Amino acid sequence: MEKAYLRSIWQKVRNDPFHSRIDFYRNICYIELTICWIYILKVGTIIQTESRQKTEISAFSNEKPELIPISKEMIHNGAKMMAKAFFNYPLYQYFFPNEKSRLRRCYHYFFALINYGRLFGHAVATSYDCEGLGIWMPSESARFTTWNVIKSGIPLRFALAGFRFLFRLNKSEPYQYRIYKKNAPIPNNYLMLLAVHPDHQGQGYAGKILSHIIKATEEEQKPLYLETYLPRNVHI
Repeated sequence: MEKAYLRSIWQKVRNDPFHSRIDFYRNICYIELTICWIYILKVGTIIQTESRQKTEISAFSNEKPELIPISKEMIHNGAKMMAKAFFNYPLYQYFFPNEKSRLRRCYHYFFALINYGRLFGHAVATSYDCEGLGIWMPSESARFTTWNVIKSGIPLRFALAGFRFLFRLNKSEPYQYRIYKKNAPIPNNYLMLLAVHPDHQGQGYAGKILSHIIKATEEEQKPLYLETYLPRNVHI
């Protein structure tokens, strides 16, 4: 039908080249606008349908979404989340005693660790927005080598976190590693990071991530090592 309509317009153009050509292009524009409007309506209907389906699923299901691997594009969201989640954590209060700059400096610190874990271990999150996040790795990767550090971009991010932080890290890291080797002398999986955004805590995200990590570790037939600086976390 559209082809016949265009053919009739083109015949008019041939008979009256000046005036009909204007009508021809005007009608072409009308047709294109109509097609675009129909396409927009279809896309809008699809989006509304998908949105309604997601709403219905979330309303009738209490299950959290499946965990997804952390991609390079998700590191920013993950670092922002972890900086907020660990803002009052004792170790990072020691690393970054200035509360005004702690959030910013923590962001760079966690950006480096998330990227390291993504490259040399396993890193999962609850969604692209990283409401919750977990990183674990084999014990042979827990000790940072020079090449791995350079490849993951740690020097730049740690420099952005501040030189005073580097001084405190150099004092604490050997002690942490000695404790780790003493308590976990055999091959194991090292749970480096586990956190949930403060606005989403108490909703089962941490349990879901931890269950996933434990299951993966059991499949490898390895023990799982986790260190904490909070007494309430010891029972985990």
